[in-house]
Amino acid sequence: MEDQSRLKSLLEIEENLKWTKGGTQAVLKSEGTQKIIGLVANFITVPKLYENIVEKILQNQLQGIIVESPQDAKELCEKLHAQNKGTARFFLNNNKTQISDNENLTSFGKNLCTLVSIHKEAETALKPMLNNIVLCENYEQAIQNWESCKNNSVTIATNDGYILTVDGSIIGGNFNSSG
Repeated sequence: MEDQSRLKSLLEIEENLKWTKGGTQAVLKSEGTQKIIGLVANFITVPKLYENIVEKILQNQLQGIIVESPQDAKELCEKLHAQNKGTARFFLNNNKTQISDNENLTSFGKNLCTLVSIHKEAETALKPMLNNIVLCENYEQAIQNWESCKNNSVTIATNDGYILTVDGSIIGGNFNSSG
């Protein structure tokens, strides 16, 4: 059974090479992939209705690599550094981050944790990230809610593609354009 699981992981890594770039791709191609549990994108199931906005919100995190321990992340980072292959983002599967109770955020919008499914084997790695993202219907509602919850360390996104971040920035525009 363990061999089948490992084969599945290796096939997923091969498939992921087609859409990853930079350091993430270098890590996936390198020896030592036994330290890799998988990419964030492989452990989140998103309803079709929310696919575009979730992809926009998590654009950098989707290529994140889930590993078991800080030591695994460190070893893979050191390889990237030694080979001058760029950077990668790592999520710890044994993440000890205290997940804040953001149930009270439902008055601001829909908590992303309630809209997507996180595969059980990566829940501790991904839930802290997704728990602080709220989806609102439109920009006006988002601005109003953002002002109300600035102390809650929340990112707010809208169905029409705006992202109001924890750090105080607003992201918007045509996400389909490369220019």
